[in-house]
Amino acid sequence: MSQIVSDLPRLLIAYARVSTDQQSSDLDGQIRDLNVEADQRGYPFLEIHEDVGSAHKPTAVNDLPGLKAALKRAVELGSGLVIRDPSRLSRNLKEFRERIAPTSVPIHSLEHGRILSVAELEGEILKAERDAESIGSGTKLALGMKRKSRPDSAEMRRRAQIDVQNRQLQVMEDIIVGKRILRDNPAITARQFGEELIRNGRRPPRGDHFTLLTARERLRATKAEIELEDEEDDFPGEIGAGGASGMAAGDEPLSAADDPAAACDDARSACQSGCLGLEDRKRAQQAFGDRSPVPTQGWQATVHGPRIGQCEPEPQERPPPGRT
Repeated sequence: MSQIVSDLPRLLIAYARVSTDQQSSDLDGQIRDLNVEADQRGYPFLEIHEDVGSAHKPTAVNDLPGLKAALKRAVELGSGLVIRDPSRLSRNLKEFRERIAPTSVPIHSLEHGRILSVAELEGEILKAERDAESIGSGTKLALGMKRKSRPDSAEMRRRAQIDVQNRQLQVMEDIIVGKRILRDNPAITARQFGEELIRNGRRPPRGDHFTLLTARERLRATKAEIELEDEEDDFPGEIGAGGASGMAAGDEPLSAADDPAAACDDARSACQSGCLGLEDRKRAQQAFGDRSPVPTQGWQATVHGPRIGQCEPEPQERPPPGRT
């Protein structure tokens, strides 16, 4: 590539490049700088080519269609190629020597303010290649440390389960507070409901206030809980207000003598649950008399007897023969 000291009318093509899409603002900055250069010279570039991709790879020229097109047009027009700095052209010295230098296209660097010789370009590209290798090593090291510090999948699942449980607990606590709010003001709106929750010490899932959607969900859940409690109040016999057996008020419970089968079933149930209480023992004594076991013994249910529910005392250990 021959050095051209000053031949501005031949600088018709420009090129800009960034490595990733996240650097789009830098790409815009390069194009802006190129246009400023064109304005200062008094005429615009015929073409400005651009790329988003790495110039450090061994196949960089093939992977950068904008660079290939810029070099091709510069050769066709006998023009130089204007870039912001040599690192935009290449970060791979071998690739530069084999694919770019043989085109003999003059390279004008805005950073240097002139066309650079081949030797100058090689020196600048070698520094850019080393910078790229250093950046790549630092990125790999950072990614490796991040992977090591990342918890394993079992730990992540455990944390996720804890988060779900905490959220469920928070919702339940919101509903408990919300029932008191809703009973005091049945006509409250969802937005007002969320504000009242905060006034009563509740914290929203995110931010410093309940969103309208979250407030609506909490209000709907609170109403459903209150309706469920009201329904239970309408059927006191089923929840123990009328007695454990759901008897209507004023009904007299049957005695063991009147209903020995019931006494048997009660005693059997108490035995199976391991909690034969004093009252159960009394009823069993009334029903079975001498056949009733001592208080420290339980009941055995004989399901294969003449009728289900027949109860028998636990068998006593018989003394060995010859002993009384």
